[in-house]
Amino acid sequence: MEHPIITRIVRQQKRAGRVSIFLDGEFAFGAQDDVVYRFGLAKGVTMTPELRVQVESANAVLEGKRAAERLIARRLRGSGEIRLALRKKGYAQEVIDVVVEDFTRAGLLDDAEFAAAFVRDRMRFKPKSRTMLERELEARGVSPSIVRAVLGELLCGDAERVAAKALARKYLARRAHDAPDVLRRRAFSYLLRRGYSASLVSAVLQELITRSPDEYVEE
Repeated sequence: MEHPIITRIVRQQKRAGRVSIFLDGEFAFGAQDDVVYRFGLAKGVTMTPELRVQVESANAVLEGKRAAERLIARRLRGSGEIRLALRKKGYAQEVIDVVVEDFTRAGLLDDAEFAAAFVRDRMRFKPKSRTMLERELEARGVSPSIVRAVLGELLCGDAERVAAKALARKYLARRAHDAPDVLRRRAFSYLLRRGYSASLVSAVLQELITRSPDEYVEE
């Protein structure tokens, strides 16, 4: 059985850096320029089944890397986020694995760095409990061991209490004119829903609700 021959390579108009490859006069598949150069594809080249598998695999990996690069360019990402994004775009698992492994090896993906930045951002702009942060990071694909290490470093000492107090102060300031018993009950429920322990919430509210309403504003 004769293998097909590349009869045309035509540059795609709507996708920069990509061409359409025709075998025996019919469109077969698209490929990135880098892949074309890497495998020496040109008019007259015989496209064996083995070569086509290699070309299409290399092309999928390259396109997956470029998709990941665009995501990373927008903001810091964890490997779990990249995996999920590529999966949603339809990339095969083996392609995703190669992309993540190569990016991790090159230092473009670092789950510990991502987790630390995520926690710092949350604690600064939207304080949450250790429990909630653990859930959010693990939902983003960060391994439990990295989550524990990062939270152990960044939420050491009194950090969680300080965050709970800041969150409580903002809530109390918004509802400062509620009756004290109503205010305490609603604030208690609000902080519990954000993952803080009952004992910590009680201690924080005991300190803050002794103040007059105009003292709830953030210090």
